Amino acid sequence: MILVRKPKFELKDFPPKGHRLAHTVRSEEENWSSVARDYGFPDDPWAIIIYNFNTREPREVNWYLKELVGCERTTDGKNYSFSIGSTIYIPPEGWKPDYDELLRRAILTTLAMPHIQRIRLSIKGHNVNVSSYLRVANQVIDRAIRVRYDPRLKRSAKDFYDPVKNLFRFGWYYAPDVERQATIVHEATHAALDGASASDLVRRESEAAAYIAQSMFAWVAWGDGSRLGGASEGDALDTIFSNATEIAKAILADNTPAQADVDLLIKAIREHPWYSADHAKKVKYHGIP
Repeated sequence: MILVRKPKFELKDFPPKGHRLAHTVRSEEENWSSVARDYGFPDDPWAIIIYNFNTREPREVNWYLKELVGCERTTDGKNYSFSIGSTIYIPPEGWKPDYDELLRRAILTTLAMPHIQRIRLSIKGHNVNVSSYLRVANQVIDRAIRVRYDPRLKRSAKDFYDPVKNLFRFGWYYAPDVERQATIVHEATHAALDGASASDLVRRESEAAAYIAQSMFAWVAWGDGSRLGGASEGDALDTIFSNATEIAKAILADNTPAQADVDLLIKAIREHPWYSADHAKKVKYHGIP
């Protein structure tokens, strides 16, 4: 079955404006990689794809290939392949994708998912729910919250929201799976608390809320009893997710989380190397203009 999803943000312009030339497929042996190689993008065939369709989501690429390019052939049963006579467009020499814009779209797409509607929690009187994430999405749209793709973060796996600069910074620019979508929810929870001016929270409390929301999203999205985890079972991050998931399950079932689970989550965050030095510091949540 071809994996297809209609884009949330459909293209306004196709063919893309300012293209170097239109390439007509002459052989069924051609593919994105061969075309990228022929036109000077040998290291990144996704550059050609993004230039044509402004997305990094494979299912959306398939939708565009069918609807705009007219492809009907597949070689793997999951993705459309070029048909002879198909036309795709080649970017100008030196062109690079707008990775920040792609990341912005990934954030907005995630925050519009139906799983978001199931998230609800309260910490020290600060409520986080679907309305909170809608406000964050609108702030991203209005550029009140800025978005930056920073490939240096790939090595540290520490994506973050900066409440001083009102800035999301991620080490990737697309979110094709639940893990990355849930990471967006984690950071959007921090942004929601910033928007609520939750300046009375210390870091361990803020992180607890973010991990619970992240775990709620993943639990609902997967729907098969799977949960988020660390690099290995029982490591420091896995312990956080284990405790956060127990709380998430209780909230989703309309039950009050056990205080023991809350205490274990706070303890796991306090002892994690990422947070141990400043877990007791106030978070600089002062509102988003």
